[in-house]
Amino acid sequence: IVPIRTDSDWTVAEASGSGKLGGTQPTQIRFDLRGEIDGDNWYDAEQDGRWAGPGHVSSLMLPALGAGRYQMELDVVDAMAPEIVNGMTLSLNGKPVPINPKCHGYPTLVTAEFSTDTPAPDGQWGLTISFPRVASPADHGSGDHRTLAIRLRTVSIEKIRPGEDRTALQLS
Repeated sequence: IVPIRTDSDWTVAEASGSGKLGGTQPTQIRFDLRGEIDGDNWYDAEQDGRWAGPGHVSSLMLPALGAGRYQMELDVVDAMAPEIVNGMTLSLNGKPVPINPKCHGYPTLVTAEFSTDTPAPDGQWGLTISFPRVASPADHGSGDHRTLAIRLRTVSIEKIRPGEDRTALQLS
């Protein structure tokens, strides 16, 4: 496992894979939201993840991988309600990415598949997560007055091997 380094110095993203000319061409990343992040609409990290909120749209800048087909997994530790997870939408670099939430309890994995044939010009992918609503724990008697959507631990993206039969969204 080799840490990815970009102009932003990704301290919590790890990448692995092998590439041409003896160098490393990552084929997967695992981005841990318990560390430093480059994104908007997130609360401070907690022991097991980071809450999205107070608004309805949260974003993350992730290190981009090369052209190819990928599977993304969002490790959702908790949410204010299952309908927030089941109703959320994703976009990567402004293109909608279909997801498969199937939330029946926590933790849960939200999966998505996409493909891209163009490298990211700045070496980053912009992930946007939109939520149908946010809610406050104070509405249920807690002293916590923040408005929250989901608590996310990691975002993982892994290249789909050639020959695997999956439907993917094309990003250009």
